[in-house]
Amino acid sequence: MSPLTYLNFDLTFESSADGYSVRATSSVAGEARAAFVFPFSELELENFLLRLGQRSSGTRRADSPEMELSKQFGGRLFAALFNDDVRTALRSSVNESERQGAGLRIRLRFGNAPELADIPWEYLYDRAANRFLTLSGETPLVRYLEQSRAVEPLQVQAPLRILVMISDPSDYDRLDVEAEWQRLTAALADLRQLGLVEIVRLDKATLLELQRLLRDNQFHIFHYIGHGVYDESADDGFLVLEEENGRGRKVGGQYVGTMLADHRTLRLAVLNSCEGGRSSRRDPYAGAAQSLVQQGLPAVIAMQFEISDDAAAVFAQEFYMALAGGYPVDAALAEGRRAIFATKTNAEWGIPVLFMRAADGVIFRVVPNDNLPESGVPDLTPSVARSIGSPAISTAEIPTAQKRPIDNGVPLSEKEKISKYKWTDWLTRPIKIVVLLITGVLLLVAFSPAVYEFNAEPSVVSAGTPVVLSWNSSRFASVELSGPDLLDVQPKPRGTAVVMPMRSTTYSIESSNLLSNLGLPPLYSYRFERQVFVTPVSPEIRLSVDRDTVVLGESVTVAWEIERADRATLYSNGNPQPLPTEQFVGTMEVELKADTVFRIEASNPSIENPIAAMVSLLVVVFTPTPTPIPNPQVLAFAVQPTTITAGDPIEVTWRVMNAPSVSIEGVGAELPPEGSVQVFPTQSTTYLLRATTLGGDAFSQAVEVTVLPPPTATPVPTPQVYRFDVFPGVIDVGQSVTLDWRVESGSQVSIEGVGLNLPVEGSRQLFPRQTTTYELRASRPGFVLNIQSVTVEVRP
Repeated sequence: MSPLTYLNFDLTFESSADGYSVRATSSVAGEARAAFVFPFSELELENFLLRLGQRSSGTRRADSPEMELSKQFGGRLFAALFNDDVRTALRSSVNESERQGAGLRIRLRFGNAPELADIPWEYLYDRAANRFLTLSGETPLVRYLEQSRAVEPLQVQAPLRILVMISDPSDYDRLDVEAEWQRLTAALADLRQLGLVEIVRLDKATLLELQRLLRDNQFHIFHYIGHGVYDESADDGFLVLEEENGRGRKVGGQYVGTMLADHRTLRLAVLNSCEGGRSSRRDPYAGAAQSLVQQGLPAVIAMQFEISDDAAAVFAQEFYMALAGGYPVDAALAEGRRAIFATKTNAEWGIPVLFMRAADGVIFRVVPNDNLPESGVPDLTPSVARSIGSPAISTAEIPTAQKRPIDNGVPLSEKEKISKYKWTDWLTRPIKIVVLLITGVLLLVAFSPAVYEFNAEPSVVSAGTPVVLSWNSSRFASVELSGPDLLDVQPKPRGTAVVMPMRSTTYSIESSNLLSNLGLPPLYSYRFERQVFVTPVSPEIRLSVDRDTVVLGESVTVAWEIERADRATLYSNGNPQPLPTEQFVGTMEVELKADTVFRIEASNPSIENPIAAMVSLLVVVFTPTPTPIPNPQVLAFAVQPTTITAGDPIEVTWRVMNAPSVSIEGVGAELPPEGSVQVFPTQSTTYLLRATTLGGDAFSQAVEVTVLPPPTATPVPTPQVYRFDVFPGVIDVGQSVTLDWRVESGSQVSIEGVGLNLPVEGSRQLFPRQTTTYELRASRPGFVLNIQSVTVEVRP
């Protein structure tokens, strides 16, 4: 069927304070708008992705649990997206495209809602039509990243040249590089034989080697096989390339895009890596694939989660065949999806994601190569698939002079030599004839059948169950066993070996004649095979938490038990923590700051899927509503008295509520909420009480105290002494004298040698025995003093 032409049906998501809305635009139905409510919680979305990754086998597609799960998820998503006027616009556009014999390309534009780009839209399911949109070539789905640069189809003369970079850094989980390469070359073998595709391998996956190869060659498609990671902290996707020393280097799409941008003929990148199609919740161009489109590639196909090797090979074969046949890239992608759907029992067809900026999806116009044979099949005896530095060599490249005619595997020159010997010469020598006969008999015995018996019991087992291999061969035979777990077995002509296969395995025994023990090539050998069918045993995981709801900052205890596994990884919100076998039973205490999904992935060799079993659970973290901090309340704040004389005390009292911190300027800081203190202010002072809450809010109140200066003291006059006499002034011993005084009223009077507290006026008769001076002291309150003295001379 020739490729379709398409009408475009654009769906633009917009985010506002009221939620999401979707605007549909088409040339048929005009413009329609409706509200969009995402129909799943974060936990439901996480569980869908986890269950989708548990791929089953041996199940009919109609009953496949993955398909049923995809229908449920895609049906709810379809109903939420196409509702009201948008659904009407879709129906009108589908009818018009059918009338024109065209397809309807659905282009998703995420505008200011980049967080919606991380949803697996590829599983949109129309219940009314009972079909997934992306499984039909008539309704491909594109994540459209519009840019100002137009994309014109590139005219390419067959074959399409594909540059394959396989990255296998030494410090990451190792890839089977040769197996990856062989799978890809095998998948594209028919296309190479038809001269439609040529693949070139870049062995050293460094940016520098990529630059050198692009500088000297012309390519149309970049195909990456390797590790991919999405860094949640950086909110961006990376490809894991290699350093010069072979270790891994995380390289963003911007860097790879810079290498590819100047290669004008390169129009498409295919990223076969985990999380290559993950999107940022903030930036529509964050992510490995999106960055490549931003750097100028017209289209990028990436995997939104891991895809199996078989599905990737089937996808590559049909996708590249359709692309080489002139299909638009989104229509070719639909062919690849349908091929996975036709050969696989799960829903891996929804894993590839297309990011595109080409308006009509046509990035190539492939024209036939004039050098092809008339039959349409080119002479590709030398393999087109080659590695740089290791060009393929074919018999066509051997010079004619070096080729010799062959007759039954023997060069004619040798045959001519053999014919020179005449059997008649032997007849003349009877002894030689006898020797020849005996030798022939011995050779017949030596080359008799070498293996009599080779068994594997039981032939149907569960993974890890012992199987006994037994064999019996001629003692003249050289025996070699092959199969898993037989590296250390040194087989004898008869013997047994015990193996424990983890997958369905073919064991073989190969015997050769006696001459092989002498180092000579055997004339013939016997090879027998026995197949053991192994039933896979899935790992068993038990994962629990002590609480599934916590308050922000609280811790939970995560406990797990893992059985029947040899590898396991514990994830906390996508951050991996490999668990060694000795930690397959354990606990861990984790402090949570956001909703957290704990997940354990485990595998064993009996299951091809690297994630053989998976269990996850969600712990919801609530942020408590903070209790409002009440304002401080000053219940009492007083100063008594408020007017004093300098030197007098005052008493400051206070009582405050809702304030852990109280201070009063002039009194002190860090005071209790209630108290009193005595203060002696020397000047007028304003006492400011400040109450502060835990939140830092403050409340203040002030009281002013007036301090008066002390009163001016009235001068105390000196007491007046009106009279203070003694007579006679001179006496003989034994005679008396009279002491007479009069002092101003109100004075305190004392006379040394006479007495204290004397009246202000009086007289005394005294009998001094020697010359004596009498001193009168007159004083008043305030310590004002007047001193008068008189002397009596006493003669002997």
